[in-house]
Amino acid sequence: MSSTTDGSASEWGSLILFALLAAALMVYPILRVFSAVEVSYNEGWNVYNAAAADQGLPLYKQKIGWTTVNYPVLSFYAVAWLHQTGLSYLTAGRILSLVSLPLSCLLVGIVVWRLSHDWRSALFSGLFCSAVFCIAANDYIGAADPQIFAQVFFLCGFLLYISGTPSFWRLALTALLFVLGGSIKHNLIEFPLAVLIDLAFVGRKKFLQYLSISIVLLCATIYINTTVGGPFFVSNILSPRLYSLKKAILQFLEYGFGIVPLAMIAALIWSATAIKDKKLRVLAILFLASMFVGSLSGGGIGVWVNSYFDIYLSLAMITGLMMHQIWRGEIGSRHPWAAHAIPMALIICFVPTWLAGPPLFYKAIAALSQKQSQFQSEVAFLRAHPGPAFCESLLRCYEAGKAYEYDPFNSANLVRLGKLDPSNLINRLNRGELSTVQLCCSIDFLEQDDDPAIIRQILPALDASYRLGLAHDGCYIYVPKNSDLSRSVGKGGTLRHRSLINSPINNSPIPA
Repeated sequence: MSSTTDGSASEWGSLILFALLAAALMVYPILRVFSAVEVSYNEGWNVYNAAAADQGLPLYKQKIGWTTVNYPVLSFYAVAWLHQTGLSYLTAGRILSLVSLPLSCLLVGIVVWRLSHDWRSALFSGLFCSAVFCIAANDYIGAADPQIFAQVFFLCGFLLYISGTPSFWRLALTALLFVLGGSIKHNLIEFPLAVLIDLAFVGRKKFLQYLSISIVLLCATIYINTTVGGPFFVSNILSPRLYSLKKAILQFLEYGFGIVPLAMIAALIWSATAIKDKKLRVLAILFLASMFVGSLSGGGIGVWVNSYFDIYLSLAMITGLMMHQIWRGEIGSRHPWAAHAIPMALIICFVPTWLAGPPLFYKAIAALSQKQSQFQSEVAFLRAHPGPAFCESLLRCYEAGKAYEYDPFNSANLVRLGKLDPSNLINRLNRGELSTVQLCCSIDFLEQDDDPAIIRQILPALDASYRLGLAHDGCYIYVPKNSDLSRSVGKGGTLRHRSLINSPINNSPIPA
């Protein structure tokens, strides 16, 4: 095909199908943003920290403690600023995330346009980006979590870098955007790494300029975070995590490579050729660096699909550029069907992941009302028991007005590493001092499981001093045995407490 802007109806047909799929996949996340449900495990943690930042409280006040803040401060202050407009901290965080996805996809498309000057290819990339995020990382779309917000700045920096010659000021602005993104969420290191490696090919002078600027800006942001957030910023950010190589491999195969394997294989082949092209080299490096870093970082306990976001972004760019070459006849010119079949194959390769994942259309939308009612009843139960609480789901505790005393995941990780003594919490449980303990699974299940968000040493004390007060799918709330519950609940039974509806106990684990 000689034109880069005109195409047959069948070629535009693949774009229309992708647009319809991407639009349909966004309906559920948009509705969920404004519903009283927990979108992801991390939401309550982010909300508590945004509220603390808004009140001027230090986030990094201790090196080791029961509440650990291992994110930089900027996302918390951004949410706190939006809160001043009248939004709740939760809604503000969710809106930032929701708006950031289409912005990310738009930037992906603009990068492809800058490299190809083909709007069809740019549109294909943006739609591919939206679809892969909605299917593979749905729990992050419109969730009160800063990573998608952060990647907007990394994409802006990448776009600036590929848009012209690497002058001093272009490199300085690129580094500044990367540091701003890293001040929101610091784990998207593949973008600055790809630029650094690409500059090693450009020349020693440019490489050293960019490296020096980046180091100065990094030191400045560490100083600002320490001044604003507290003296233990660095030690909190570098807080250690348990690591499993087996988890890294299996998770990468499932969420990294396995999401769209056909596109991944094609991108690997494309990168092997593009890395020799000065214009495309940095994108090939970004994809390969994302594959390498993502395949290793996924082994950290608590690290999930977000460790592959850079793979999804670079993959979306590469698929757009491949479609540009296909539609121009540079790839598959001997096979006239390639221009029609390949984009359709890329769409179809989403189907297995989509079918194997959670419902994303009508069934999910229809269930929102029931999920909201259940969540509100759980919050009401927690609120009806005044006093300190331990919540695996921090959002439930926050909505119930509970003080933030325990960060269940990070404290469990520190206990397992031998850096935090659980005796304080165990003693409080033995004395029945906590009014409620909320877990995502029952004690019986946790005693047989190895949940990384639970301190296993507390289970005997909890079992001895507490009884099940409320049992919902994914939410088990325990109260002291000397509390005024009207009726205790035994294993496998049901509960009737005041106005709450009976709920069957389900001992299946609910993924965070």
